[in-house]
Amino acid sequence: MKKFIVSFLTLTLFAVNVMAQCDVPGTVTATVRLVRKPSNLLKGQFSVAANTKISFAKGNLQYKASPAGWQFAANQYDIIGSDNNNIASDYTGWIDLFGFGTSGHDDKYPYMSSTTDSDYPSSDIAGTDYDWGEKNYTADVEDGYRVLTADEWTYLMSERTNASNLRGLATVNGVKGLLLLPDNWHNPGVTFNHNDASYSDSYTSEQWDLLEASGAVFLPAAGSRSGNSTTLTEGVGYYWTGTVGKCLWFSNSAIQVNYTGMSASNGLSVRLVQTL
Repeated sequence: MKKFIVSFLTLTLFAVNVMAQCDVPGTVTATVRLVRKPSNLLKGQFSVAANTKISFAKGNLQYKASPAGWQFAANQYDIIGSDNNNIASDYTGWIDLFGFGTSGHDDKYPYMSSTTDSDYPSSDIAGTDYDWGEKNYTADVEDGYRVLTADEWTYLMSERTNASNLRGLATVNGVKGLLLLPDNWHNPGVTFNHNDASYSDSYTSEQWDLLEASGAVFLPAAGSRSGNSTTLTEGVGYYWTGTVGKCLWFSNSAIQVNYTGMSASNGLSVRLVQTL
């Protein structure tokens, strides 16, 4: 039996693997498998469970209601800020603070501004159509993305090898946020102090370019939203997990995974990942 394996990447970003097996001369049985290859993943690899690694999307998730569409922020440190106050079904600008599970599935629209928690999903959304990465992918947001669960965030932040030395609060290009380093990080010549208690580590855009090229991820402190009112408290960030009632929270004094102080109706940041 002879096996011939051919692998190629099409211009539409699909990888097609073809395996042909010839049992009888002149007879070929072929199996074709299509695999989506997202083009907006960062290079760093992060352990989120004992046998699971992920890479992060290149920036926070953004949405525009009219005309409808999704995209990733062009830079990891980009935030939209007070323009989130304009959230509405006919708003023509971008927003980046979303109520829990507002992927567009089952009338849970990304532009929802209701402050009633029961209007939002009441159970875990990871792997469901309420997950922003599972349901909607257009333009810069391809199929195959998802949110991390609370347990996965806990593993990444506290349980992977050398976890406490691979995270820290920092200021990048003038924006405060949380800096995460990949499992097998190699220092590109930029000092990193893994500080959980202040944003004193500050990086210029040139220094950040070196860190990003080494696999670093930056989650900007974009604040939160309630209804049509955005709270941009200096240096406070909230990121939804796929676990109901829990988010990642950080401020100028602490980092807390599994934070339960936000309601489902609050608009928080979303950073998608891809399982490797």
